[in-house]
Amino acid sequence: MTRTMWTNLSRMLLGLTIVTILFTTEGFAQTWAERLGYPAGQKVVILDAREMGLCWEMNSAGQKLLEQQAVQSITAIPTGPWFDGFAAYCRKHQLSNVGISIALTNPYRPLHWRFASSRNEVPSLVNQDGFPWRSPFQFAANAKPDDVRKEIHAQIQRARMAGLNISHISGYHGAVYSRTDTAKVFLEASRKYWIPCPVVELEPEDLERFRQQGYPLSDDLIELVHTYPLPKLDELEIAPDGKTYDEKRDLFCDLLRRMQPGLTLIMLRPALETEGIKELSHDWQQRVWDGQLLVDEKVKAVFAEQQIVFTDWREIMHRFEGVPGKVDVSGTTDDDIPVDVPIP
Repeated sequence: MTRTMWTNLSRMLLGLTIVTILFTTEGFAQTWAERLGYPAGQKVVILDAREMGLCWEMNSAGQKLLEQQAVQSITAIPTGPWFDGFAAYCRKHQLSNVGISIALTNPYRPLHWRFASSRNEVPSLVNQDGFPWRSPFQFAANAKPDDVRKEIHAQIQRARMAGLNISHISGYHGAVYSRTDTAKVFLEASRKYWIPCPVVELEPEDLERFRQQGYPLSDDLIELVHTYPLPKLDELEIAPDGKTYDEKRDLFCDLLRRMQPGLTLIMLRPALETEGIKELSHDWQQRVWDGQLLVDEKVKAVFAEQQIVFTDWREIMHRFEGVPGKVDVSGTTDDDIPVDVPIP
C-alpha cells in the first residue's frame, strides 16, 4: 500500500471518520460552519491533541499545549496505561473540552492494557490472553456487536467515574468503522449519550474518488450516517508527516492555506522526546514535532494570515442546540432524547 493510499485510508478509518452525503434544493449544501452560525467563507478549526493516557510523554506534551492555549480540544484513551494520571490533571484544572477515544484495539506491542469490561463480558474483543486485538482486521474478523456495545458504554462510564465531563467521543485506529454493524453501535452510543463524534460530510465527487482508490463505502453505512442527528464536520485532517521538522511545518502551513471554508478538525499526537516514546512508536519523531507545531511562530502567523477562527466541541454543541433555524436537525427521532446515565 502506497503512502498516499494509507493516508486516505487513515482519514476514513483511523480515527475517526465516516461520511454522509447531504443535498440542498440548490444543488449544494451550506458548510457546517455556516449551519452553526459562522459567516460564509469562514475557516473554523478544532485543533485536537489525541492519545492522552497512552504514556507519560503524550500526557506531558498535551498538558503543555493546553497550558499554552495552543489546542482547543484534547482526547484521551480511557483504557490507556496513563489515563488515571491524565484524568487527575483534568480534574485539577477543571477542563471541559476533553473527549475520549473508544479504544477497541491496541496497536502498541510494547504496551498491554485490558478493556473496561472484564474479558468474560466481551470475549469476542480479546485474544487468548485476554488483551485487545492488535489490528482493526482482527477486530473485524471476531467482534460481536453486543460485546462492542458493552465495551463502548463501559469506557464512557470509566471516563465519567474518573471525573471527566466528556465533550466528544471518537473511534480509535479505525476499528469501530471496520464493519457497518459496529459503526451502527458506535453511533447509537453517540446518540444515546448525546455526545458528538467526528462525522465528515463529503461531496459526491469525494465519495467517487475514495471508491476509485479502492475504499468503497456501503449504502448502509452512508444511510446510517445520513440519519445521524448531531453536528458534522466539513473536513477532517491529520497533521502531515515530514522528513524534517521544517518540511513538516511547511506542509502543515500549506494545509492551512488550501483548506476550504467550513468546520475542520485537525488531529495531532504530541509527545515529549524520551527513550520511552522511541521504544513505543516507530513514528515518535512525528509526534515530537506535532508538539512543536502549534507553538511555532511561523504557524501562528499562518493562522492569522488565513483568519482562522478556533472552536471546540462545547461551543459547537452550544450553537447546535441554541441557535434556532441555523441547524438542520430533521434526522432527530424520539430515540435521540439526551440521557444522563448515572455513575455507579
